[in-house]
Amino acid sequence: MTSKQTTLNHVNKALSAIVNGKYLDAVPLDAIFTAVREHVGEVLDVDNTPLGGIILCGECGAVNFQIRDTDGRLFAGRLHISWYTMQSRRYEVLAYVS
Repeated sequence: MTSKQTTLNHVNKALSAIVNGKYLDAVPLDAIFTAVREHVGEVLDVDNTPLGGIILCGECGAVNFQIRDTDGRLFAGRLHISWYTMQSRRYEVLAYVS
């Protein structure tokens, strides 16, 4: 059994490899959700069912999601995603689990 901090370290390292220090053509939601699924569990919608899809609107913004761990319990942490569209129309994205 791993500690919560170890789990957070692993998932945040994976998320960092996907988005940090990069200017992206799109917000890589599939890659972000896959990394969370592999290390923590399922990203949930507002009604605590598995997230079926999402559309990010606006040139900048932020969203937060609850996570259900692999044992079916709500994980005591959240996925945070924020994005900013630069003049070049590329995205600067931040994603982490806290």
